[in-house]
Amino acid sequence: MGFQERLRSGNPCPRRRILHPVHGSGEALHPSFLELLACPVCHGGLRQEGERLRCVSCGRRYPIREGIPVLLAEEAEGPEGTER
Repeated sequence: MGFQERLRSGNPCPRRRILHPVHGSGEALHPSFLELLACPVCHGGLRQEGERLRCVSCGRRYPIREGIPVLLAEEAEGPEGTER
């Protein structure tokens, strides 16, 4: 798809679009962007659960603030809502 066609489609720079609306919630991270992310502690994959990303390996949860994942170990909540 050329630039003119992307411009007409309303998304001239598809690489910049990392958020897309999900029915019933605010914003969700684009699946292809989410595939690039990993838990900074154990390097496991991440899954979005509302306003948080949860590591599928260790269970830590990382906040998403204004559409930006905060992947800092000190910001993580442990599994079951416990702190680290």
